[in-house]
Formats: sequence, structure tokens, C-alpha cells
Amino acid sequence: MALAFFMVLLHALGPGHGKIIITTYIATHSSRLKKSLTLTLLASLLQGSIAIVLTSIVLGLFQLSSRHLHLSRFWLEKISYGLVFFLGLLLCLKAISRLRKVFKQSRQAPFQFTKIHSPNQHQHAHDCNCGHKHVLSNDELQGNWRTQLAVIAAMGARPCSGALIVLLFSYVVGVYSWRIIAALMMALGTAITISGIALLVHSARHLAIRFSKWQGFNVNPYWSLGIMLISGIVLVIAGLLMFQSVEIPQTMGSYIFGR
Repeated sequence: MALAFFMVLLHALGPGHGKIIITTYIATHSSRLKKSLTLTLLASLLQGSIAIVLTSIVLGLFQLSSRHLHLSRFWLEKISYGLVFFLGLLLCLKAISRLRKVFKQSRQAPFQFTKIHSPNQHQHAHDCNCGHKHVLSNDELQGNWRTQLAVIAAMGARPCSGALIVLLFSYVVGVYSWRIIAALMMALGTAITISGIALLVHSARHLAIRFSKWQGFNVNPYWSLGIMLISGIVLVIAGLLMFQSVEIPQTMGSYIFGR
């Protein structure tokens, strides 16, 4: 259990689709830190739970070989990367919809920074009654439950390969009853590492906003929505690349564990 916990703490630092998803979501949505950490915890628990259920069904219920376990993981990886593509598409559609909404309410030139030059210059604000919408509300920048559910599903649908190895090993050596605790410890380790990354991105976002206000810049809402659109495109491309890169696993695991 201790080895599984510390192994995942280091393993989660490596590149992976979960880090891409959570950093993209936090960077493009004005969510509270508590909500961001909750998303990482739920996604990690979902990932560990899927690994437990998968091994219990394939190895315990149907008494199949490890090759079928790896084949099942192959299809779950396909589904997970398909969800990454869906999440990117959802962000793109949301950004385009909000861009159209803001553009209809304001004819202000897009993609600009407005800097305060003199106190006599008219300063635009959300209540300046000039007929323009200059700032998106917090509700508009917050991700709805559909986006948050897509983030959790895209991050957690793919079972952790390390958890599958531990569960398979525990089944072979006859201590499979410890699988749930070991997998939950791995999920906890993943959650701690990814939560640290989420905290770093969340702090960087707020630092950038505070720095821009300190410099006297009022960021046009088109900029934040443009970043959301670009991030969605990145997720779409990443989802497609990862979906096509997944290959049917070889039977090497069967030789290692004698199944």
C-alpha cells in the first residue's frame, strides 16, 4: 500500500491527459479553488474505481486472463480520449456562443487592451451605461455542471495503468482482497499530485489577473473567450492524437504473470 501510494505520487507528475484537461479548465474558467480541487479528487476516485470494477469483472467474475484485462483497458482508453475530444469541442462551442452573445451586446472593437491614460478619459465599466458590455460576469465565466462532468469523465474514464498492475499482481499472489485499499491509496496519491498542479495553475491565473490590474489594463472579454477557444482546439487535437495512438496491447503481460 505504501509503495503504491508513493509510486503514484511520482507517476502523476509525468505528462498525461489528466493534467492537460485540468490545467485547461482552470486556466479558462473563473472557478474557485475548492471547486477545482473537488474536480481533481472526484476524477482520481473515478479512475481508481474503474480500475477496481474492471479487474473485479474480468478476473474475478468471468475468470478471464490478463490479456482480456488489457483489451478492456484498451477500449476504455479509447473512450477516455474520445471524451477529451468531446470536452475540447464543448469548450469551442461554448466560447463561440459567448463570443456571439458579447458581440451582439457590444460593438466595441475586439481583441484589445485598454489602458488608463488620464483621469478625464472615459473609463468603461460594467455599470457605465454606455450601451456596451465590457466584462463577463462570474456566472458566465463559471463552468456549468455539464462541463464539470465532462472534465471528470474525461480524466477518470481511463483506468490508471499502475493501479491495474497492482490489482493484477494482488490477484496472482492471492491477496486480491487488499485491492480496494491499495487502489484507493493510489487514487489518493494521484489526487494529491494533480491537486498541487491545479493549485499552481489557479494561483498563476489569479496572479496574472492581479498583475494586469496593477498595470492599469482592463482586459477585453474577447481575450478570455479567445483563450477558451484556443484551449478547446488544443484539447480537440490532443484527443484525436491520443485516440489514434492507442494500440491493441500485446500479450507480454500474460507471459509475465503466467496467465
